[in-house]
Amino acid sequence: VEGTLLYTGFLKSQDLQGTAFFELWCHPAEGNPAFVRGLPRRVAGTSDWKPQELSFSQPDACRNPASVELNVVIQGAGTVWIDNLRLWDVPVE
Repeated sequence: VEGTLLYTGFLKSQDLQGTAFFELWCHPAEGNPAFVRGLPRRVAGTSDWKPQELSFSQPDACRNPASVELNVVIQGAGTVWIDNLRLWDVPVE
């Protein structure tokens, strides 16, 4: 990975009593992992498909990772759907 990692996708919920959102973890070969959460784009209750986008605001936090992990954090009972996940390597300008 030479640029910034960008995850995109969609979330939809039904009867979700809490909230759900993306969480992106970056695990470097050495050092501590870094993460970012998509709290502003969370879904709750019953919602239609909502676009999600998650990246690191500090590109160096996730440059040349050993692994990348995308989680969907679901806080509360209900149903959550995930669709059209994509991982992008956005070049540094």
